[in-house]
Amino acid sequence: MSGVVGDLGTSMREGETPVEATLHLGVVDQSPIRAGGTAADALRETIALAVATEAMGYERYWVAEHHNAPNFAGTSPEI
Repeated sequence: MSGVVGDLGTSMREGETPVEATLHLGVVDQSPIRAGGTAADALRETIALAVATEAMGYERYWVAEHHNAPNFAGTSPEI
């Protein structure tokens, strides 16, 4: 069998169908409370970031969970 070169420069056997590689990206948000800010400010920023990442086509948006951490607003992401 003679080899042919696929789109990504990989060697393929005759009759094989090339597979398109995809990369799925996501965002992890820690919901930090900025100096001089409040937890409400941080949660508004988290919502704005989630809306922006969805508009950009990201696959997932994760909210980090921080128990008993006063500088992060995301202590209970299930709420």
